[in-house]
Amino acid sequence: MLPIHLISGPRNLSTTLMYSFDSRCDTLAYDEPLYAHYLKYTGLDHPGREEVLRKMSSDATSIIDSLFLKPSAHADKPYVFIKNMAHHLKGIHIDWLLDLPTILLIRDPERIVRSFSQVMPDMTIDDIGIELQYEIWQQFLNAQKPIAILDSANILENPSSVMKQLCDFLGIPFTEKMLSWKAGPRTIDGCWANYWYANVHRSTGIGQVKKMPQKNTGQELKPHLKAIVDQAMPLYHKMAAHAIQAK
Repeated sequence: MLPIHLISGPRNLSTTLMYSFDSRCDTLAYDEPLYAHYLKYTGLDHPGREEVLRKMSSDATSIIDSLFLKPSAHADKPYVFIKNMAHHLKGIHIDWLLDLPTILLIRDPERIVRSFSQVMPDMTIDDIGIELQYEIWQQFLNAQKPIAILDSANILENPSSVMKQLCDFLGIPFTEKMLSWKAGPRTIDGCWANYWYANVHRSTGIGQVKKMPQKNTGQELKPHLKAIVDQAMPLYHKMAAHAIQAK
């Protein structure tokens, strides 16, 4: 069984990609299995925090061992897709990542900050995970291990092209089922879906998730948010230069 690990920032297309892989007949998807670990480790008060901690294990070691390193115990399907947030890896040694097919999903930091700050107004750069994504990318490069980088803007420009190239990278067959699905929630959704997944629940495929709103250049970011964007932007540009391109 092949575990496919997506490491995303928030307010991106991560749930859309999870739905894309879940639409395959040969793949089982998991939604942010390390979320409870992250909330317990950081003490942050995210929407639905108590429900997440009540319904999910926060034992990162056992989750990584059973789901990431031994996924055959969870399904009889050949592929397991694990949607993860970069910041959920906080406090976890990440050397084990080097042996997994890994995808970094990135987005223009200003778009992330403008969107995420509407829910988390006191956010920090740690909350968008880009520094850890960059660190993971560097670890893969230093170890000469392959890693895929996806930019959400490229996915939306040509979903079919980017998803075909991603499947080629993963060594799995592409199927058109990855591009469309029925609107509505899914059984794989985490218990936090009511707080975060309204847009994707209205979608019927990657092509129907319309291009993300343009930056509101007429409204200045608050100073602490602008500082996050300024700090994150160079890291984003370095990774974006190596992202799978729409053709």
